[in-house]
Amino acid sequence: MMVDTSTIGRFHHQKLDFKRWVPILLTSYKTLFTVLWIAAFASIFVWQRNIVGGLFVFGRATAARPVPKLRPVAFNLTDFGGVGDGVTLNTEAFERAISAISKLGKKGGGQLNVPPGRWLTAPFNLTSHMTLFLAEDAVILGLDDEKYWPLMPPLPSYGYGREHPGPRYGSLIHGQNLKDIVITGHNGTINGQGQAWWKKYRQKRLNHTRGPLVQIMWSSDIVITNITMRDSPFWTLHPYDCRNITIKHVTILAPVFEAPNTDGIDPGKYILLNSCEDMLIEDCYISTGDDAIAIKSGWDQYGIAYGRPSKNIMIRNLVVRSMVSSACQTKAVLDLATYLWQISETKTGKPALATLKCLWDEKYWPLMPPLPSYGYGREHPGPRYGSLIHGQNLKDIVITGHNGTINGQGQAWWKKYRQKRLNHTRGPLVQIMWSSDIVITNITMRDSPFWTLHPYDCRNITIKHVTILAPVFEAPNTDGIDPGKYILLNSCEDMLIEDCYISTGDDAIAIKSGWDQYGIAYGRPSKNIMIRNLVVRSMVSAGVSIGSEMSGGVFNVTVENLLVWDSRRAVRIKTAPGRGGYVRQITYRNLTFENVRVGIVMKTDYNEHPDNGYDPTALPVLKDISFTSVHGHGVRVPVRIHGSEEIPVRNVTFHDMSVGLTYKKKHIFQCAFVQGRVIGTIFPAPCVNLDRYNEQGQLVEHSASQNVTDIDYDF
Repeated sequence: MMVDTSTIGRFHHQKLDFKRWVPILLTSYKTLFTVLWIAAFASIFVWQRNIVGGLFVFGRATAARPVPKLRPVAFNLTDFGGVGDGVTLNTEAFERAISAISKLGKKGGGQLNVPPGRWLTAPFNLTSHMTLFLAEDAVILGLDDEKYWPLMPPLPSYGYGREHPGPRYGSLIHGQNLKDIVITGHNGTINGQGQAWWKKYRQKRLNHTRGPLVQIMWSSDIVITNITMRDSPFWTLHPYDCRNITIKHVTILAPVFEAPNTDGIDPGKYILLNSCEDMLIEDCYISTGDDAIAIKSGWDQYGIAYGRPSKNIMIRNLVVRSMVSSACQTKAVLDLATYLWQISETKTGKPALATLKCLWDEKYWPLMPPLPSYGYGREHPGPRYGSLIHGQNLKDIVITGHNGTINGQGQAWWKKYRQKRLNHTRGPLVQIMWSSDIVITNITMRDSPFWTLHPYDCRNITIKHVTILAPVFEAPNTDGIDPGKYILLNSCEDMLIEDCYISTGDDAIAIKSGWDQYGIAYGRPSKNIMIRNLVVRSMVSAGVSIGSEMSGGVFNVTVENLLVWDSRRAVRIKTAPGRGGYVRQITYRNLTFENVRVGIVMKTDYNEHPDNGYDPTALPVLKDISFTSVHGHGVRVPVRIHGSEEIPVRNVTFHDMSVGLTYKKKHIFQCAFVQGRVIGTIFPAPCVNLDRYNEQGQLVEHSASQNVTDIDYDF
């Protein structure tokens, strides 16, 4: 048999020619550039293969991302018979693996690795000193047949299954009375396959309350990081009465319209951090069919009896989405870009964080007793509605964000108020009482039912970079920052308000300290307050108001770098016989008025009283008030100081004032029963009640009379 060797010969000949051809080829610059370019391009593929797992480069699969060993002993689920085909039930494999880890506690515990695949399972229990590690592309699938889900007694601080009385379904992954638990991975997924549960819930085919996806109870030292949880039957992640918990880099997903009560991180009751403490939740993304995060501590008498608050909780750097409910609870009243919490007393009677429950329907708003220094609901006698966000007897409170919004949806309240359909005084948007060390920054508040921000008898408060909005004509008494009574800083001290923008339907900022005999008895002044760098607009009322309810006293207040535009009044002090108390050591610097009807107002006949029990002989004291560097345009009346024989205004100083006028007529610097001085150049010409000094502090002219009345309300 003859063999054709011509092909072999040709190949051999080509090899010999190739040896001679290569050096000749490389002498060409174009060819050399081509070779180098191919080599560089190939190196990119090599680099890509080394850093990206699961890709195919030149037809060859890269190695899987290695699983770190986080415990002395590590097992794979396949070592115990697990099959990740999405069909085989792996409950026994999980149970055998966790049983093996439970024997390693004294040796530092064990790690259970769940490899890539779809691992169908019924509920199983964790153990102490355990790490559950979900590899990339690993999915734990919850069995959607409820007969495989065990029943558990109701939560002890709830006393009732959340959807049905009696027992409740357990969770897919459960742990209780444990220590040192880690659930982590390379962003593997725990999928509750909740669609079947949601359908049965709507069809009322379930006899017990649905179970959470992951629930850990009465445990400590818990870390849950770098995983995705999705489509839970009910709550998604539910630590209950646990300590020292970290939840970080977790993604929680559920259809935003189809999944009832799939609340994101729920440490407590409904979606709650129930009786949990020392907890950090950060760097998470949550998109759910109910609240994203809720913090609770028990339900009525059961929570009171259980008596364990949720406390010491830090939540930061979250992105949340809840089209049906809210970042906390109810989208009907909350318009947040990120997330928001209500600060309140829990059912245990101890200060804690609780779920924000807010609706424009007043029947959902709790009733509270009147403010003790007011003795009367501001609009009706008796109890008043509480605030949307409330806190009392607290310390170290921060409300901040990336300019997210707290929206009180006040339109319904304003309408009912005008139609006289409310039986109690409307509630504020945010109210914090008898508390200290408060910081409120970088948020927007809008459309409050009544006052917007109301610290009451608080200490050490900072309000910075806050925007407050309400329709300037339609929203009655939606005063901006109110530390006291009406919109008030009531009996507050050591406070800074700066770099804010406020446009409201009443006073932008009001400082008060109690109403008539009730404020006198309460006896706590507002003092040591700095307000600076503000832009405010109040078409109906004033920019910054002190009084009228100032019966406990107002002392040592500085207002500087204030722009008031398009407003009825710029700055105002008001009081009346029966108030008692005092307003003294008030300093205004660098005020600018643009299109303002009356610039500076002092009024001593604001005769509105809570009841007939006030003492008309209780006369307030107004003195030591100074204005430096006051300028503006389009002002109708720059100054109106209306003292009285009973309540004269004493020791008032004006220095460096120049205001452009709308009406160039007489009586535009109006005074009655006022004593004080003007220094340097003042325009328009000051009233004759004031002594005149030059810039060197030398007396130029005595006042004609301190009791001259030169008030013309036609202007």
